[in-house]
Amino acid sequence: MTDAEGVSQTVVGESLIQGGIRFETVTESVWRTPAADGDTTVELSLRVTNQTSVPVRFFFFDTIGIVLTTAEGKLIPHEGGRDGLLKAPTMSEFVLPSDSIVLQRRGRLAWAKDMKTLRFTVFDEFGGIWNFDGLVPGQLKVAMVYRNDREKIGTFNGFWTGDIITPPVNVTVQ
Repeated sequence: MTDAEGVSQTVVGESLIQGGIRFETVTESVWRTPAADGDTTVELSLRVTNQTSVPVRFFFFDTIGIVLTTAEGKLIPHEGGRDGLLKAPTMSEFVLPSDSIVLQRRGRLAWAKDMKTLRFTVFDEFGGIWNFDGLVPGQLKVAMVYRNDREKIGTFNGFWTGDIITPPVNVTVQ
C-alpha cells in the first residue's frame, strides 16, 4: 500500500502460528526499481512472537529464507551461497512469553550487468547472498521461511524447532 504521495508503507502479512510461535513477514509495500546505475534497498524481515508460556530461543545460521513468486503464484528461482563466513551472533537470547524478535534480511534491487535483468539480492549477517533474477515491474508475492531442527546447539538449549513458510505478502515492483 502507498500513501497519497506514493510513498511505500510497511505491510505485515497474515500470521502463521505453529508450536505456539507466531510468524509474520514484514516488508515494504512498494519495491522501487533503481536507476540504471544504482540500486534500491528493500526492507524485509520475519517477526517472531512467543505465544507459549515458556522462554524459547531461535537459531539464525542458515535457518531463514525467502520465497518470491509472481502474482500468479509461479516460483521465482534463486541461487546463491557464501564464499566465506562472517562472524555474527548465531542465536537469540531467550524470547520471553508474549515478546517478539525481528529477524531482518537486507535486500537490494539492481540491474544485472546486461542492464536488462532486474535482480533482487538478499544478504544475511553470515556472508550469505541469494539472487533472484528476472523480476519485472508489477505484483509479486514474498514469504519468509524459518527451518530449524536443532533443539540444542553446543551447551545451549531451548531452541524452537519446526519448518514454516509464512503466508505471502503482496508487493509491487515499480
